[in-house]
Amino acid sequence: MGETVRAIDHLVLPVADLAAAVAFYEALGFTVAPVAHHPFGTANAVVQLGNAYLELLTVEAPEKIPAASGFSFATYNRDFLARHEGFSMVALTSVDAVADAAHFAAGGFLPLPPFDFARDTVTAAGETRRLAFSLVFVVEPQLSEAVFFTCRHHHPENFWSDAYRRHQNGAGDLAGILMTAPDPADFHEFLYVMTGQHDIHASSAGVRIPMTGTEIDVLSPLAARALFGDIVPAGEAPRLVGFRVAVGDLAAMRARLEAAGIAHGERGGALVVPPAAAFGTAIVFEAAR
Repeated sequence: MGETVRAIDHLVLPVADLAAAVAFYEALGFTVAPVAHHPFGTANAVVQLGNAYLELLTVEAPEKIPAASGFSFATYNRDFLARHEGFSMVALTSVDAVADAAHFAAGGFLPLPPFDFARDTVTAAGETRRLAFSLVFVVEPQLSEAVFFTCRHHHPENFWSDAYRRHQNGAGDLAGILMTAPDPADFHEFLYVMTGQHDIHASSAGVRIPMTGTEIDVLSPLAARALFGDIVPAGEAPRLVGFRVAVGDLAAMRARLEAAGIAHGERGGALVVPPAAAFGTAIVFEAAR
């Protein structure tokens, strides 16, 4: 168990106003794919990076959200948005949803049965293509503000696009994600089972989980504020607070933020757009390595 280290597939970022969020990410210099519609009442617009993507998500048709009791992607994000905007979920890569569920159960956690759905997408060339996904959610009771799941793409060739991966701000890979918890070590076992990474690095600030092409940092709220500024919302609940993106020219990124009038600070050689300016999620731009 855990011999294969997963990669991050995408981040789920619920927003109240999808059009406004798209305009904001375009002002940051990202290329945003056209809005897509889910059969269960949500809609998204994605930003494809080199190794993962950002899913800007909103509730478009609440009447289509399943009324059945229990967890679902749509109900969780609807309820999350009722509390606040921000960063609600992390999707990890998958090649076999049934095997994922068995793996998580063997690790002592309770996965939901695999959930399959499909939707259409519009390619950069204007063609409509079909996408299909299999998801396995693991609901950890201690993580009321954060959900981890796996996502298998059945037609990745219809999703990933070189044109959508080219960004005016020179963005390359998702460098990492930021999570806070009063005691970061509390989630060592959970994150080991979810990511497959047993080589977790601990420090006075928290724990770092190296993954395929990226990493997860779980920091204490105090450490997160010291490293990145005011990125932690009130309250001590463990939560996902932001992500890091590598860009080729940090000076050009700074000039873009200043020209667009987007609030930001500088911390440790990186540019930090605070959650208050970015729909509830901190965005950290750092120089590509």
